[in-house]
Formats: sequence, C-alpha cells, structure tokens
Amino acid sequence: MQRIIEKIKSDTRARIRAIKREQDSEIEKTLKEARTEAVKKKRALLEKAAKEAETEKKRIVSIARLTAKKEETMLADSLLEGIISETRKELGKLRKEKVYAERLSEIVQRAIEEMPADNVTVEVSPQDSGFLKLKRAKGKTVRLKKSKSRLTGAVVKNKDESVKIDCTFEALLDEKKPELKKRLIEEIK
Repeated sequence: MQRIIEKIKSDTRARIRAIKREQDSEIEKTLKEARTEAVKKKRALLEKAAKEAETEKKRIVSIARLTAKKEETMLADSLLEGIISETRKELGKLRKEKVYAERLSEIVQRAIEEMPADNVTVEVSPQDSGFLKLKRAKGKTVRLKKSKSRLTGAVVKNKDESVKIDCTFEALLDEKKPELKKRLIEEIK
C-alpha cells in the first residue's frame, strides 16, 4: 500500500509539474502576446500623438500668420491714415504751386470730356475756383459753380446730376487708398 501511495504521490507530482509547465508556457505565451500588443498600442499612440502635434503646430502657425497679417494691415491702415492726413495738410501749401493749378485743370478737363452729357456743371471749391483753367470742350456747354461744401478740387455733373465725376483731391486720395495700402504692406514685410 505504501507503494501505491508513493506511486500516486509520484504521479501527482509529475502531473503537477506538467500542469505547471503548461501554465508557465501559457503565461509566457500570454505575456509575449501582451508585450506585442503593448508595442502596437504604444506605436499607435505615438503616431496619433505625432499627428495631433503636427495638427496643433499647423494651427498655431496659421494663427500666428493671421495675427501677423492682421497687425501688418492695422499698421498699414495707421500709416496710410497718417500719410493721407499729412497730404491733406500739404494740399494747402500746394495750392501756391503752379503744378497744383495745372493738375487740377487737367483732371477737371478730362472729367468734362468723359461726361456723357452736353450740359455740364463744374462745382468747384471757392479756394480752387481761381486756379481752374479750362479749354472749350467740343459740343459741350460748361458752367462753373462755386461750392462751399468742397475742400479741394471739383465735381463734374450733368444737368440733372444723375452722373457725377468726383475730382476732389479727397476722392482721388480715397481712390488710391487700396493701392497705397498694398504697397505699404509690401514695404512692411
């Protein structure tokens, strides 16, 4: 009986060792799979983080560019307003120059010729009425009228005032604003 008990114990130990080896093998296999899965997940997380970082970088760069562009535009606007303000101040001094009268007459003459009407009124500021030297426009009747509402220059109108060509220096400056602003922004960059 002792032998049978020893045999049972021996068989049980062998079986326990076999089960333990099988468990160790299964544990090792599970650990290996877990490590492989962990490496895959780590790689996927790193790729996702890299993509998110790149997206965030692009967003930040885009915001920085927009902010810089906005600041350039604001600076250009500020400079342009300063330039226009100074130019308006200088117009008073320019009135004393011969070139002012020549340029004003040239602009108004061209507007009269472009006006699609036979009866034309030139509304001119009182300060500029003495400078205006106009030539006869073929087939047109031109009437001068002093206006107190104009700072500089003149406005050319048809008889019923449905067509107006603004030849004031303020209008000419306003017309040039976009071009001047573009040039200022290019200079700022």
